[in-house]
Amino acid sequence: MSASTQPRVIIFTSSSCPWCNRVKQYLRWNR
Repeated sequence: MSASTQPRVIIFTSSSCPWCNRVKQYLRWNR
């Protein structure tokens, strides 16, 4: 997973929101 390709991932990892974890998991399954 490259930060340059997906800068939005940094926002999700930096923020500690309950929905952020869901989005991160969703992105990981898509990758």
